[in-house]
Amino acid sequence: MRKIYVFSLLMALAVGLSVYFFADSLQREALAKAQANQSSVVVAMAFIPANAEITREMVALTDLPIEAINPLTARSLDDVIGAISQYPIEQQEQIFTTRIQKRGEAAEGRLSYILEPGYRAITIGVDEVTGIAGNITRGDYVDLIATMRFAEYEEDNDVAMLIVENLQVLATGKKVISNAESTVQEYLSVTLAARPEDTIKIHYAAQYGIRLALRPVLDDSITGETYYPTIFPTEAATVG
Repeated sequence: MRKIYVFSLLMALAVGLSVYFFADSLQREALAKAQANQSSVVVAMAFIPANAEITREMVALTDLPIEAINPLTARSLDDVIGAISQYPIEQQEQIFTTRIQKRGEAAEGRLSYILEPGYRAITIGVDEVTGIAGNITRGDYVDLIATMRFAEYEEDNDVAMLIVENLQVLATGKKVISNAESTVQEYLSVTLAARPEDTIKIHYAAQYGIRLALRPVLDDSITGETYYPTIFPTEAATVG
């Protein structure tokens, strides 16, 4: 009789272990299947306001079901750290690559993302001659030559001087003119990146006349032979 109880106990233990291992295998299989259907994405760890630089502390990688991931969501921390938020991002929200922008890249035409710290954008009018016959494009570098009257140098005659060197071209402005015979682009303006002190020089010199000199690619040499008046004529005479 005792043998029967022992045998029954062993059978119950075996069945229990079988059920346990079967359930554990099912759980492991379900977990593996769930993990296979997940992927890592970047989410915000705290609210990120618009126009804020995203730091490491603001974001994290988390696993989400594939069906819950937006195709525009960033998958790497390197894609977002150092970028600027163009719009507010809520805590735990997936960070879309279309809602952030790296410095140095134009964001929906916003030059403020291209400008380096310490620089300002300033636009000057040009024509076919002063604008290198329309051969200036974004990313080029130019020097500026101004023609004006310098009271401390030559009160009665106009003088041409190199006033600023190695300015980056941020954009060019062209107007399309169409008629019955043809369509042409008229060269109108150039937008430059300049330091604040140079924008003052450019603004003043623009009323007299500025000519652009295009620099060769990869040539960032500075001659230092620039000049700008500290004494101005009492009556400014525009150069014709």
